Amino acid sequence: MRRADLFRTEVAPKESDPSCLQLTIDKVTGLLASDECPVEAQETASFWSPRSVLADRWPLWQQGIDAWAAKEMEKWNATVDHSGSVLPLPVAPTEECKLSLTPGRMEKPKVSIDYPSQGDMVSYPSFQPELDWDVGSSIREIIFEVDGKVVDHMVEKPFKGFIRVPRSIKEEGSHQLKVTLVDEYYNQATDEVSFVFGKDESGPSIRLTAPEDGYTLKKGEEISIRAEAEDQGGIKHVQFYLDEILLSTKPKEPFELTYPMVTSPGAHTIRAVATDSTGNTEEDEVEIVVEE
Repeated sequence: MRRADLFRTEVAPKESDPSCLQLTIDKVTGLLASDECPVEAQETASFWSPRSVLADRWPLWQQGIDAWAAKEMEKWNATVDHSGSVLPLPVAPTEECKLSLTPGRMEKPKVSIDYPSQGDMVSYPSFQPELDWDVGSSIREIIFEVDGKVVDHMVEKPFKGFIRVPRSIKEEGSHQLKVTLVDEYYNQATDEVSFVFGKDESGPSIRLTAPEDGYTLKKGEEISIRAEAEDQGGIKHVQFYLDEILLSTKPKEPFELTYPMVTSPGAHTIRAVATDSTGNTEEDEVEIVVEE
């Protein structure tokens, strides 16, 4: 919020504008930061302090200015965007943050890395961490670091996905995984483990949960096909086949589809093939019967 202006040298301003302030505030309450509220929730932001230029001569003017600024702040806060207010900056808060205003932030979150365990071997360059947490409020984000570099962050809950490390992190040697969970109130919890990379030679697990083996239906009916697939390195996709015909490729959960069975009557094979992030595959199949 800056602009250029020209002044004669002898009358150039020499002091900062007292109405423009940079303050450290609490991001949860929007109030001034205090020792009572967590440091993790603090940020520095710019504010405007409305002031009467002749406060000593007409002290009641300040009341009118404050009332006008309050109405303009209602426009400022109308949406997530600056909407219609003529204020150059939001009005500066005057109260300090108190924990009593947000009692939920007193309950600190916890997070632990269930996989990999200390010293485990994971696939390179991607793997699927497994986490356990206890959060009293809601999760704002989960940050993943490998060797001090942020490699991913998740805002989905529950977390279930794989992270991919950049090629600048070499496969050799021991590595450090750090997970930081940030809750609604910006409280943080962390956990760390050491691990090593190795070649993933095992295939994913996959199981067709629908239809059941031997399922019978009429020609033209729709059939629901569902599968469950897991892999420590992450699932790249699951493909569904009717006999040798590819029906669909699903890159993420839920691995399911509905298909109109217009094929010829008789016995047919439904097959699901899972491919992990390193190209290993595994499959499951059932036989169905289509009647005329």
